[in-house]
Amino acid sequence: MSQSMNQSGDLVSTAEETYNKLNLPALPEAITELLVTFAPWLSLLAGVIGLLVFIPGVLFLLFFSPLAGLGGAGLGYVFSIIHLILSAAGAVVSLMAFSGLRRRNLRGWTLLFWATVIYFVAGLLPISIGSLIGAIIGAAISLYLLFQIKPYYDGRRMAPVNA
Repeated sequence: MSQSMNQSGDLVSTAEETYNKLNLPALPEAITELLVTFAPWLSLLAGVIGLLVFIPGVLFLLFFSPLAGLGGAGLGYVFSIIHLILSAAGAVVSLMAFSGLRRRNLRGWTLLFWATVIYFVAGLLPISIGSLIGAIIGAAISLYLLFQIKPYYDGRRMAPVNA
């Protein structure tokens, strides 16, 4: 269990080292504080919407599974199911991040990081050039914003007043 947690921290550390090496421009402080203020609510919204999409999606897939099998749907159908399951996992992790983000805990930020990673992997399915480009652009923007607000969660910066 502790080795798993160590590997988890290693990925976050590696991602942060890579981000720091890129020397990307910092967002203005007002925008960063706005992101910190609304991050918990955006995480909550993403989780709720993700689960609201997951439930009818699962029912739809379960209803059409026999028909898809008869029609020879193949791997595209399997990738759609995996995408839906990963998206639901990302939604649950986003919901779990809400309370930590509200309290400005590093654990909340880390959960949001993992939700981003899960959404990235889900975005790669079904496999196509469009999904690959969209997943990479989405993950790049999300990770840029996440690392911009991280100092508010790891204690390096004073957090703005709670909303």
